[in-house]
Amino acid sequence: MMQMTEDLLFSLVKELHGKPTLTYQGTENRLHATVAKDGFPSVPSRIREARSIDSERSFQSQGKGKGLGVELMKEASLGRVLAELFDELVEPKLIQPTFITLYPTDVSPLSRRNPEDPEIVDRFELFIAGREIANGFSELNDPIDQRERFLQQLRDRSDEGSSSLRLDEDS
Repeated sequence: MMQMTEDLLFSLVKELHGKPTLTYQGTENRLHATVAKDGFPSVPSRIREARSIDSERSFQSQGKGKGLGVELMKEASLGRVLAELFDELVEPKLIQPTFITLYPTDVSPLSRRNPEDPEIVDRFELFIAGREIANGFSELNDPIDQRERFLQQLRDRSDEGSSSLRLDEDS
């Protein structure tokens, strides 16, 4: 899917502009060869780069983001902390086309868990000029897992003050 997304954007920009580059706010973006041969940057790896943190667990030992320049909910899960830090610290700096992978499971309720690590999902997003351009994932097809994730979302939102939400179980 990432290769297809890259090929589609490359073809579109080349057709519209006659070349595989697009200038946005004075910066030229090359819309080809974004698919890396040696893997893709992950949400945690980009946060580590942005704040010189050695591991995801360091986020927890630092009070889930305390001192990292981002205000977070007191009871936020590690996945929510990672997502919030990524949004604030990394996303605006993704100027050249970049695919990001390895999103936390608890912020990707419709994505299938990664078979090697259930804390992450098989999902990618493409960023260009500090903005999300594309989002793709392997769809979750386990009804038990999906129901539990929906229930966890309700618990999380209840903790955040949205207690009027309920699970819609109508067929």
